[in-house]
Amino acid sequence: MLKTEFKGTAKLAAAMHNRIKLMGEAPPVMELGMIGSDMSLITDSFKQAIPASDYLVCRSVAYDAGGEFTTDSNGDSVRFPETFRNLKPGDRVLTAWMGNEAVVIDLILPASRIGKGG
Repeated sequence: MLKTEFKGTAKLAAAMHNRIKLMGEAPPVMELGMIGSDMSLITDSFKQAIPASDYLVCRSVAYDAGGEFTTDSNGDSVRFPETFRNLKPGDRVLTAWMGNEAVVIDLILPASRIGKGG
């Protein structure tokens, strides 16, 4: 076989190698963090506090604890579990990075709380 027959394979291998190298150098897309006493966000890999004015939250962590919402035209109401509440200092959270923007997705709770009312 001639050397030229492997040129395409070598180019593909080089491209894959470079892409894998770039992926290994990229920061995580999702990570854990904690809400500070001043409501700042401190993620596990970015230890500098991000002020509350500089990160976003999903609405699932912006509900009032124990609040209610109407489900249908009959006016039936459902009460939110206690874990559906606003963020508070000390909360462990799941954070997604969208470019340079941090977005708090949800609260992270110990598995031991499963089935104990929130």
